[in-house]
Amino acid sequence: MANITETNRTLPNPYRTGAPISGQLKFIGRKQIINDIIESLDNKRRIVLYGQRRVGKSSILHQIEQKLEQSIRYMPVYIDLQGQINNTPLDELITYFSEKINELCHPDETLPSELLQIPREYFKSTWLRGILSKLPTVKLETEEFRKSTLVLLLDEFDDANQGALSQNASEFYTYLSDLLTDHYQLQIIVVLSHSPDYLSEVARKAIKDAAGIDTDDILETRLAQGILKSKSL
Repeated sequence: MANITETNRTLPNPYRTGAPISGQLKFIGRKQIINDIIESLDNKRRIVLYGQRRVGKSSILHQIEQKLEQSIRYMPVYIDLQGQINNTPLDELITYFSEKINELCHPDETLPSELLQIPREYFKSTWLRGILSKLPTVKLETEEFRKSTLVLLLDEFDDANQGALSQNASEFYTYLSDLLTDHYQLQIIVVLSHSPDYLSEVARKAIKDAAGIDTDDILETRLAQGILKSKSL
């Protein structure tokens, strides 16, 4: 069993059933958890948020998105995967990811036809590489220069793990693992409805394989109790 260190922060659950809260003024509480998540991103740690439905996971993810948008170091892209990983063919998911990334990076440009014709190969080896190469170079406090990072905020990342994995799901997690291995400027923050202990091996591998990660640990946040954990996958 992995060693776990916990920091307890007992917080009220101010969320009610309904759409995710995304506005700065409407967001209630959990500021410290968000700050810890941003700090972990700065330190190249894997980040996993989990909790039962309706405890505020998507709302926190939107708040993280807004905070990252204020920094030139990160380009955040929110992607809702609910109902999609098991049911959507990989080629269609790649198009969906491309549209979301394009909205942020090149809102006035249409997607190239190659993304529809040969999406798997073209997205990974050509299009995404081009997107990452055009991200700005920033100077860190350490005087080091570094390219900005594209951060995919993946909501309902374990949606396909509640039963037997479909071929669609297996292909998606494997493809994502390859992307994260090949592109150090790409990071993910994933939201789960259950503990990471219940992830399938292929989904777990996708989280572990990020090339830009410097540590074997993840920051694991159980939102219902406001508990932060650091553990190894």
